[in-house]
Amino acid sequence: MDTVVSSDPVVVTLEQMSITDLEEDSEELDVSPYWAERAAAFHQENPHIYRMLVRYALQVPKGKRIGIELLWNRMRWDFAVSTDHGGDFKLNQNYKAWYARHIMAREPELAGVFETRSRKKAA
Repeated sequence: MDTVVSSDPVVVTLEQMSITDLEEDSEELDVSPYWAERAAAFHQENPHIYRMLVRYALQVPKGKRIGIELLWNRMRWDFAVSTDHGGDFKLNQNYKAWYARHIMAREPELAGVFETRSRKKAA
């Protein structure tokens, strides 16, 4: 069973996180509701992406900030050279902001690790 890495005493499995719960993060996480919905659905189908990003982010030295793009492209490389996933697996770049903010909100030890920008609000 896959669990969300957290120091919180309540352990929540990724399977227990509903798409509705994940989509409701869009305002809190400053991510477009359109992309939050799609990223949440992708996350439900591919929980290994979250785990890989967390594992990679935990390797970042304490106090250092990075762009999620660095880890996203590392995963693309890993999938490209892996015989397990084949060449058909795609990582949509529009999910990066959601994953960065989602991880920082749920993993206290990774709070602030990713550089983020504020979303431009529609006029």
